[in-house]
Amino acid sequence: MKPISEAKEPVQRAERILQYGEGNFLRAFADWQVDILNEKTDFNGNIVIVQPLERGLGNLINTQKGLYTTILRGVQNGKNIEEYRTITSVSLCLNPFNEEKCKQYIALDGDIERKKHGGSQRGYSVSLLGGDRI
Repeated sequence: MKPISEAKEPVQRAERILQYGEGNFLRAFADWQVDILNEKTDFNGNIVIVQPLERGLGNLINTQKGLYTTILRGVQNGKNIEEYRTITSVSLCLNPFNEEKCKQYIALDGDIERKKHGGSQRGYSVSLLGGDRI
């Protein structure tokens, strides 16, 4: 069986969402919803994930080019259903514990930008273009 990153190409979209955490719930629920939002509306945005732990899932997510599959199982109209969906709404996962890799990621596209802080060890903050801060 081919790896998902060879079987399917990622979808290039503006990176509009910065998500802290790369766990199963966020990827299978929140990121799945963004994938549906992209399909059914003109949102046209991807997610950049920031892994919260030094030994997180970032390398695995990036190796797969942000692609993964969710499986929904349940009962609908009295019938068992099983739906497979390739999630394409994740661009990449950043590891803030690897400062060099973060430096290589120059800026987020779309409505989010990253700015350098003076005096911070990690040195990064995120601001919305309208001036609001995250």
